[in-house]
Amino acid sequence: MLYGFGRTQGLRRSFIILPLITLLSMVLISIFLTGVIRSNTLRETRRILEASAQFFSAAFLTEFQDREGNSPDWAQDYTSKLADQADIRITVIQEDGTVIADNWAQPSEMDNHALRPEISSALLGREDHTTRYSSTLNADLMYFARPLAPPSEFSGEQLVIRTASRLTQTEELLANSYRVIAIISGIIISLSIIVIITQLRAIQKPLSKILSAAEDIERGEWELDLYILRPYEFASIARAMKKMAKALKHQITDLNRQREELQRVFNLQKDVVMVLDRHQIIIQHNIPAARFLMKRESELHDSDFREDTLLDASTRRLTGSSMLSYVRSSELNRIFEEARDSGRLSRGRFTLYTDTAEHFECYITPITRFSRDHSISRNRQDGNQDQEDYLLVIYR
Repeated sequence: MLYGFGRTQGLRRSFIILPLITLLSMVLISIFLTGVIRSNTLRETRRILEASAQFFSAAFLTEFQDREGNSPDWAQDYTSKLADQADIRITVIQEDGTVIADNWAQPSEMDNHALRPEISSALLGREDHTTRYSSTLNADLMYFARPLAPPSEFSGEQLVIRTASRLTQTEELLANSYRVIAIISGIIISLSIIVIITQLRAIQKPLSKILSAAEDIERGEWELDLYILRPYEFASIARAMKKMAKALKHQITDLNRQREELQRVFNLQKDVVMVLDRHQIIIQHNIPAARFLMKRESELHDSDFREDTLLDASTRRLTGSSMLSYVRSSELNRIFEEARDSGRLSRGRFTLYTDTAEHFECYITPITRFSRDHSISRNRQDGNQDQEDYLLVIYR
C-alpha cells in the first residue's frame, strides 16, 4: 500500500492523467500514420493501374490491327490470354456501356457499365479513377479507366479500357500497421504506468511527512521529526521547514515573554488602563480597570461591590465586552469619538453620577492595533483608522 495513500489523492489524479494523455496521443498518431499509409498505398495502386491501362491500350491496338476479319470476340479472346499473366483486372467496354471483354469474369454475366463514374468520364475522353465495392467479385477494388484509342482506330467506335486491382494488400498492410501501433502503444503505456507508479511512490512518502510536519506546526509542536534525503527538492523543503519551525519557536517565546511583561506593566499601573477597539470593545485591561468597571456595574445594577469579586474577573469576561455596558458617560464617549475621528490624542474630563458625583480625567490615544489574543501587538502597514486600537487611561 502506498504511504499516505489517502492524503495525496489530488497528486494521484494528476499522475493518472499522464497515461490517458499518452493513450490519446498514440491513438491520434495511429490515425495519422494509417491515413498516410493508406493514402500512399492507394496512390501507388493508382499509378500501377494507370501504367497498366496505357500498356494494355497499346497492346489491344496492336492486336486489333494484326487480326484479319476481327471477329466480335477478339477482345475477350485477347484478355483471356492475359488472365494467367496479369494480376490486374482488365475490362473493355463499348460506347453503350456493354462489357465486351474481362479477364476475371464473363462479360455476358456483367451489368451495363455506362453509368459507372470512371466509365462515364472515359467515354467523354477523360481518364478517371474510383474506389468501390465490386458486386461481381465481392471485394473492394480501385478502378482506372481511359479511352482505349481514338474512335477512328476501331471503325469509328469509342471503346474504354479499365484496369482494376483488389485492395487486399492495402487492407493487410493497414491491419499490420494497426497491430504494430497497438503493440508499440501497449509497451509505451505500460512503461509509462510503471514509471508513474515508481515516481508516485517516491513522492508520496516525503510529501506525507511534510504534511504531517505542517500539522505539527499548526498544533504548536516545534520539534519536527522530519528527515528526508531524496528527492532533493523535498529534502530542501524539509530543511527549510525545520529552520522555520525553530525560528517560529523563538519568535513565539519572545512574544509570550513580551505579553507577560506587558501584563505586568498593566497590573503595576495604579490608574485605570484599557485598550479598546473602535467600537469600544475591551481588548485588554489591568486590575484597577477591572475594579473600576465592576464597581460601575454594581452601581448600575444597584448591587453591592465586593473586592473579592475581582478574583472572579477572568470568568466575568470583561475582555471582549463593551465598555458602554459598564460606563455610561456622554462626555467620555465624546472624548473617545474625538480621538477616533482625528487619529490623535484626546484629553478631557467626565463625571459619573451615583449617590455622589465622581469626577475623572482621562486621555485616549490611537495605538498600533493589538492582536485579538488580547496581548500581542502587531504593526499595520497602512494608516487606516480601522486598523487602530485606542489606549484609554482614567485617573482622578
